[in-house]
Amino acid sequence: NVLQAGNGNFLISGFNSSNVGEYQPDGTFVRMFVTAGSGGLSGAAGMAIGSDGNLFISSANNGKVLRFDGTTGAFIDEFISTGLSFPLGLTFGPDGNLYVASQSSHGVLKFNGTTGVLDATFNAPSTGTTEDITFGPDGNLYVSSISNGVVRLNGATGAFIDNFVAIGTGGLTTAAGLSFGPDGNLYISDQNANAVR
Repeated sequence: NVLQAGNGNFLISGFNSSNVGEYQPDGTFVRMFVTAGSGGLSGAAGMAIGSDGNLFISSANNGKVLRFDGTTGAFIDEFISTGLSFPLGLTFGPDGNLYVASQSSHGVLKFNGTTGVLDATFNAPSTGTTEDITFGPDGNLYVSSISNGVVRLNGATGAFIDNFVAIGTGGLTTAAGLSFGPDGNLYISDQNANAVR
């Protein structure tokens, strides 16, 4: 996963290496921002910067979300230690809460962005093999799924709205990472095709 940090550099998580590297915009390596296995990190996946300025990372292999210092990369704590099953993508919503794509349980869970406590009132339906999540300019939550393309959920309740991009649309074979660009369009990484749609 790739995330632009506050200093303009890019952080790239290594799933197999369980670390996070920092790179300048031209691709020059700066440093290993989070060292391999720090704080129990195993299967580094999605990343997000919290309102506290710290870095939150999905640790997929052990079902956790870990928090690291946003400046030094030092381990702080296990922000979420239970309730997740192979978490991948994560994002902070406009409400300040943390939303996590829990792939093996086929859903999206909402946690208090300050305490990490699960919000059971958010009821997102099963979306298949959930990969990544992002909020759109409409305030709704877009969820990529290897099997279902991109599903749109109500950003406040988690209720299903529609299948926003079906598999096969524009040649899409597998929906993995996703992000809205400055042009307002949705960009999807097509995992099997090694392409961005």
